[in-house]
Formats: sequence, structure tokens, C-alpha cells
Amino acid sequence: MFNDLLRLPVVDGAYRDVPSLWRPDPIWLSITCSKHKEYTDRWGRPRVFDPRQAKATNICNINLRYLQRLTANIVFGRNDNQNGCRKAELFIIWCALSGTPIDTGAFIIRHLAEAAKPSNKNVLSVGGTVTVIAIALGYGSRLSSLEPHFLDGHLDLDTLHHMHIIDT
Repeated sequence: MFNDLLRLPVVDGAYRDVPSLWRPDPIWLSITCSKHKEYTDRWGRPRVFDPRQAKATNICNINLRYLQRLTANIVFGRNDNQNGCRKAELFIIWCALSGTPIDTGAFIIRHLAEAAKPSNKNVLSVGGTVTVIAIALGYGSRLSSLEPHFLDGHLDLDTLHHMHIIDT
């Protein structure tokens, strides 16, 4: 139903999340141009991909770099001014390159659920998904009369309350 709301295709057997055993090292090695420094994970195993060090500018192919940016900004609704690249974004790139279907709506819902936790400090930076949800919930008339004045440029719960979109 969520995919229908966003007009996203649904394919049986599509990945709804990054598999726990999926490793980003091979895809990271195949799409980046930089010299690779090995890192060690928490179990002492060598790794090449480290999300704290991985920058999208290391991706050689400009089309894949755009795909990573679209994934970061649209699917995960984040504005990463550090230009970081996350494991889930690499998984989506891998799926695109291998022709493996994903359930984009499931990735979006999972991210929204994580961002909605009171303990989470992340905010939604891109309002496209939020707008579609708000319209589907009947808030279209309230959205059309709003002035674009986000606090600090972020769309978080305080901003939504300040703009009188939600009541808490």
C-alpha cells in the first residue's frame, strides 16, 4: 500500500532491507577509484569499506555517484554535507547493477521509523516523501498555504509543529 501511495513498483521477492550477511567491500572496490586503506571491523576482520571514511566522491562513475546521491537524499531523506556513503546506499547500487529488485517503499518506511524514534538525532532533510504522505493523510490544503520557512533548513518534528502541520 505504501508503494502504491508513492507510485513505486512492487516485485515479489524483492529485498526489503539489506541482508545481514551482505558485505559492501566488493561493490565498494569495484566502483571507487581511490587507494584503498584496510580497516578492521569490531570482530577484527579486515574491511575496505568503512562508512565513517567512505565518501561518495570516491565513486568513479558519475552516474553511480548520482545514484548514490539520489538514494541518500530521496530514499533516506538525508542531507549529508559530509558527502558520506552508507552501506544501504551501496546495497541499492549493487542491486541496480546486478538487476536485483528491491522494495524501495520498505527502505523508506524503515528509515522513517528510525528517524521517528525520540532518541534519534537525525532529521528528514528532503520533504518530497513527507509531502506525499501528508497529502494522502488529508493535509493537502494545509500544505498549500504554508510559507517555506524551515528552521535551520531541516524538516523535523519541531519544524512541523512550528509550521502548524502537526499538533503535539
